[in-house]
Amino acid sequence: MDVIDETDLDRVIMAYDLVRDQLPEDIRAKMSSLMRSLATGYRDVQPARPPFNAVNNWPSHRVKLIALSAFSLNDPALTADAERALRAQLDQNVRSDGSTLDFEQRDALHYVVYDLEPLVTAALAAQLHGRHWYTLQNGSGASLQTALRWLAPYARGERTHEEFARTTIQFDRTRAALGMQGFSGPWDPKGAAMLYQLATRIDPSWNGLATQLGPPSNWLALCLPR
Repeated sequence: MDVIDETDLDRVIMAYDLVRDQLPEDIRAKMSSLMRSLATGYRDVQPARPPFNAVNNWPSHRVKLIALSAFSLNDPALTADAERALRAQLDQNVRSDGSTLDFEQRDALHYVVYDLEPLVTAALAAQLHGRHWYTLQNGSGASLQTALRWLAPYARGERTHEEFARTTIQFDRTRAALGMQGFSGPWDPKGAAMLYQLATRIDPSWNGLATQLGPPSNWLALCLPR
């Protein structure tokens, strides 16, 4: 299993939740089997990658698929597993000021967004089921709300950032040297558009920034209307 390859299954799960009652029983059974496999598989699996992947954005995507599957299945045990995974990721990845381990390692706001977007998606699923993961604090007192506030000045254009300038990962330096797009130069705030569009569905105070960054994608407007 590779959660980075499978992360876009979140859209399949959200779409399924919209049409579940109109689908035949055999399709519902197959979807239930798929979601249980995702939830239990990513609950138990460890990343078969270099050690830093055990605590960077990889587990964020893992949390998302466990949570979406657990809530769709309405399985309390899997939901508890998802919350434990979220708490662990907040503890190991989000610093007291709201910055993330990904920023520390990669010196790239692209990876801050890639880390936070799945966690906010998981928090949104929780919110729709009466749970408040968005303001859940880690051991240093930081939360997803704290992390979004840390990123906000960059997303508003009040601050700028040169991507990957001080990355500690050779993978990034090699691609920058080859001139690959996105591995050098200033970060484009529009890269955070989806993140803040998701956040508005939990915290309406982000409406202004989300509007500034651009309209939501069609699938988000359909699956998660405001």
